[in-house]
Amino acid sequence: MSTEAEQFEQAYTDLQCLIIAQVNKFSTEKLTATQFLILDVIIKQGDRTTSQLADYFRITAPAISRQIRKLMSDGLVIQKRDDTDRRSYFNSITPKGRKLVNEAGKLRKTMTTEISRILTAEDRKTFIRLCHHITSRISIGKS
Repeated sequence: MSTEAEQFEQAYTDLQCLIIAQVNKFSTEKLTATQFLILDVIIKQGDRTTSQLADYFRITAPAISRQIRKLMSDGLVIQKRDDTDRRSYFNSITPKGRKLVNEAGKLRKTMTTEISRILTAEDRKTFIRLCHHITSRISIGKS
């Protein structure tokens, strides 16, 4: 019989593998999960500077910059100079990037619908509460 810690780790690993498998389906253009999420954040929150994105993802600005350069070389993101601070640039999604995220969004919607379908109303509330609790409490160090 396994310990509660072992059961917890196995359950977390199983969920993580399921999520990674779904995210990998987004990689139709050789896009990493991080790159997809950067595009998704820009669509949902509007144009963002590299430092704003680094803060959001809790990683360093150079790490985000590498991702942004790849997205720019693939024609998915462009940079626009800030009118008020000429040293700053905002990352903006291109129509090609928006189309890619919209297609991936269909896969995400399918996944969330499936999860929602198999959970009871109370389970969904608990799932939402736990996700918020975990994401607000875990501090992932910048890498």
